[in-house]
Amino acid sequence: MWEAATRDQLLQVVAGVLRFTAGGRGSRGDVSVRGESFVSGHAVLVAALAGVIAPYLPGRWKAVPWVLVALVMLGRVYVGAHNPLDVVCGAALGVAIASGINLLLAVPTDASHARAEGA
Repeated sequence: MWEAATRDQLLQVVAGVLRFTAGGRGSRGDVSVRGESFVSGHAVLVAALAGVIAPYLPGRWKAVPWVLVALVMLGRVYVGAHNPLDVVCGAALGVAIASGINLLLAVPTDASHARAEGA
C-alpha cells in the first residue's frame, strides 16, 4: 500500500506535531507516539458518565461532571499515560456513547423536567 519511506515521513510529521503541542518537550512519560494508548479508556468512561448524569442535575451543577472530565483528561496527559489526542478522542467517544444512551432513555428536557418538579 504505502511505501515505507512515505509512512516513516508521515510518522515524523505526526511526532513533530505532538512535540509542538507538548511545548517542545515531546511526550511525557514513556507513552509512544503510536501504539495502544489510543483512545483513553478513562476519558471514555468519565465523558460517558458525565453525558448521562448531567441532564438530570439542576442548574449550575450540570457543569460539575464536565469539569471532572477535563481534570481526568489533563491528569492522564500530565502523568504521561496518554498523548493529548488520545484523551480528546476518548472524550469524544464517551460523548457519543452518552448521546446514544440518552436517546434510548428519553432524557427529559429542561421544560418537562421543570413541570415535573413543579407538579
